[in-house]
Amino acid sequence: MKVYCYSLVEVFFQGNAPSADRTVFAADTVDRTVSGADNVTAYYYSGTTGWNTFTANSGVPALPWLPTIQTADGSLGVQNSQFGFNVTGPVNMPIVVEACTNLGGGVWTPLTNVLLTNGMYYFSDAQWTNYPGRYYFISSP
Repeated sequence: MKVYCYSLVEVFFQGNAPSADRTVFAADTVDRTVSGADNVTAYYYSGTTGWNTFTANSGVPALPWLPTIQTADGSLGVQNSQFGFNVTGPVNMPIVVEACTNLGGGVWTPLTNVLLTNGMYYFSDAQWTNYPGRYYFISSP
């Protein structure tokens, strides 16, 4: 049985590229009249392999999932009484900014779920003063 996901636009992979052909995402597009995978983008972690072959065989563009918290652009720190920083990455890549107060076993709490419009997003945390220490992490949705 084939499952169709007509609104599928992103797929995230944690390992090496799977084998795929042009039919794998053929019906999984935002516009049901479109054939192929024109609206789907695959994101993969750095250090994994096979993504050029995956794209050639499936027609699905594959991009590295490399969001980065900027530390040298002047955005990192307290501005307007809020702690914040810029996050950069591929245009329109979805990210989740999470926070934790204990790196040794704390719970990561999602703070925002956004797209990197124009390849950048400024994150600010108005609650930062409520914690003696807070750590931030970027993850995929």
